[in-house]
Amino acid sequence: MSEKLVPQGDDKSKNVSKAAYGSLDKPLVIEGMPIQCFVLDNDERVIVQRGLLRALGVTRGSGNTEKYKAFGGGARLAHFLENNGIISLDNSEIGVVLKSPIPFTVNGTLYLGYPAVVLQQIVRAIAKTHLRGKLPPQFEEIGANAEKLDDALAKVGITALVDEITGFQSVRSREALQRILDKYLLKDYAKWAKQFDDEFYIQMFRLKSWPLDLKTMKRPGIVGKYTNDIVYQRIAPGLFEQLQLRNPKINGRRKVKNFQYMTDDIGLPALQRHIEVLIALMRAAPNWNTFMRLVNRSLPKLNDQLTLNLESYDDYDDSESPEVTEE
Repeated sequence: MSEKLVPQGDDKSKNVSKAAYGSLDKPLVIEGMPIQCFVLDNDERVIVQRGLLRALGVTRGSGNTEKYKAFGGGARLAHFLENNGIISLDNSEIGVVLKSPIPFTVNGTLYLGYPAVVLQQIVRAIAKTHLRGKLPPQFEEIGANAEKLDDALAKVGITALVDEITGFQSVRSREALQRILDKYLLKDYAKWAKQFDDEFYIQMFRLKSWPLDLKTMKRPGIVGKYTNDIVYQRIAPGLFEQLQLRNPKINGRRKVKNFQYMTDDIGLPALQRHIEVLIALMRAAPNWNTFMRLVNRSLPKLNDQLTLNLESYDDYDDSESPEVTEE
């Protein structure tokens, strides 16, 4: 059966899923074996039917007996699996899947495919049979191919490989990140309520050897930069960048404090826990540089790697900074 079942515009292709990610000319290649795969508009990962057969090497042999007609284009594979004692297809999940391939369109042309995870399951079953010496000699190449594929898929799962080759990985990562941020941040800011304990600033001033007026708690502008660094850039991935979008500086000042955008149930509790850890590290440090080393080791910037060349702000001219409260 041809992969291309219905020409573009045929009515039969109107109510099936569409390939949202992936390309016919950019197959997944595992151990030199190209496998066409796609992520559909319902996020399902599929392997093109013929691509599965080619990857396994099941391109010859009979599947035209009455028993296997129900498997359509997968009849040859079904016959191979069952006739060689690899998988019993009666009332099995793989049997059901092979009988019911997934129709989907690529640029208007209809294809049949199988869930990508089925490739991994079938490959594992063939490889085990081959290792036990149960495959007939004429299927030695198929067994060897299955072992290679099984080794490769054991290191990186088929879902991850499909996501990478189709470009869905970056989309999935962005969506996952957005779900995280939605738990931490409000769409609109809340009423102000004090979040930063005075001890946070008292310890910061001690570490920097700055004089502090306990009555006014006035702070130089560099404190805002420090706060962004040690607090908002280390609580959750992408949090600081999202805060810059939701609460931008206008004429050098933000409309509200960043923490006013944090959710009551997850965002603010995470902020408080983070500040408590920072205060503990501050108390343990004799100076700012030591404190920053402790912070970078125990609370690294998310998505950043720890480096030996730690950033220092000691050359910053505090005298020219306007007084600000916490960012």
